[in-house]
Amino acid sequence: MTEQFQKLRVFVASPRDVVEERRRLSPVIDELNRSVAEDKGLVLELIRWETHTTPDMGRPQEIISRQIGQYDIFIGIMWKRFGTHTGLTESGTQEEFNLAYRYWKKTGRPRIMFYFNQAPYTLRSIEEVKQVRKVLDFRKQLEQHGLIGEYNGPDDFERTVREHLTSVIRDLKKEDLDSANEAVSLEYTTDPVLDLFDTAYSEWKTHHVYASRDRLDLFLRNRGKIDLANDKLRFVLESWFKCAYSPQDHVAVYDDQPVIDICEDIIENERDVELINGAIKILGSKKSQACAEVLLKVIEKREVYQERNRETAITQFWFSRIREVEHERVADVLAQVLEDDPSYKLRKEAAYTLRYYPNERTIKVLEAALNDSRSYVRTNAVDSLASIRSSSSVKPLLDLLASERYSTKMRKKIVWALGRFSKDERVRKVLQSIAEDDQEHTEIVREARWSLSQLDN
Repeated sequence: MTEQFQKLRVFVASPRDVVEERRRLSPVIDELNRSVAEDKGLVLELIRWETHTTPDMGRPQEIISRQIGQYDIFIGIMWKRFGTHTGLTESGTQEEFNLAYRYWKKTGRPRIMFYFNQAPYTLRSIEEVKQVRKVLDFRKQLEQHGLIGEYNGPDDFERTVREHLTSVIRDLKKEDLDSANEAVSLEYTTDPVLDLFDTAYSEWKTHHVYASRDRLDLFLRNRGKIDLANDKLRFVLESWFKCAYSPQDHVAVYDDQPVIDICEDIIENERDVELINGAIKILGSKKSQACAEVLLKVIEKREVYQERNRETAITQFWFSRIREVEHERVADVLAQVLEDDPSYKLRKEAAYTLRYYPNERTIKVLEAALNDSRSYVRTNAVDSLASIRSSSSVKPLLDLLASERYSTKMRKKIVWALGRFSKDERVRKVLQSIAEDDQEHTEIVREARWSLSQLDN
């Protein structure tokens, strides 16, 4: 009666500087097939691209992965060379590992065993230095996923991998073998989107290179495929922020609290203006008192945050959803900015935003801002006072009109604002005088006449 053996496929992935280790695997596999594997009713098959692929048209690494198909054990080997770019990742070995790791996360197979040669070497070119750096960066990533193996030269590799494979085979249980038998029949295909994401994430992790706008759009359309946990979510968020446009609609599809936590951490610990601005905009899109408090601290800490970040934080309180939050500190912080901040840009934004937070103090601060040295600040203060319509603002506005004799734009704005105080007789008299003044600028006369017509209605 013929004895039945179950096949376990062992795939080896490596750059070309460890060819001797690849060669040493063949006698190890043969030896195991005559000993521990035979005792288990197994036969190990060593899978290598050199022996298990045939010529075909297309991207070479994709052809290799497709023709090799599924396997049960992945053995990766590296020393001082990382490899060459495949069109998706920085090396074939990296792409092969990404594929195996992604499938392992989904099914629990293949068993992944990665080894790094610790033998000394001499670097002879800048290119070799770059290759070693990539190997070290890749090793660091792998150490975050699991346990790696080390060896010292080909002889030590042969001994080490023999011991490890022997242990793996001996520990296999019947249910493991049954699942392995089923796994052989599964189709093992690559997903270009996931490969692109893995590559982009790897480049961000190792070299702090952000994903481009078109890549982010692609990832967003395929977000159901991508596991955006922890650093991977941060990678996507930071890349959106570096695109220099408002990303609220795009990040709204992700879990709310993790996004908020990452944005708060960016604001607290980063110093990149674009990253902080993106995080501020995200928090501004939340109707949350806690998020409002974070933004207020950005506005207050002029010694910590740059002018552009503080300005962005102020604009959120009129531009974004956070304006709906009732937070008593908002008016106090913005009033303080308008009173004494050295940046006219921030005073200008504060003057505009305070219309949404009217109280006795903010009205007085806005009236005082009518004497600000910058016309942008005065203009926004006029706008806000017209919006609030406090009777106390009539005299300061009339005084400003009297002092603004040379700016047609400013005088027109003040006349427009005065038209909002329909019950005040002082306003009516001044507007009537302007409407009948043939020495006044035509646009200002027209504005005064229009305001009078509204008062009569």
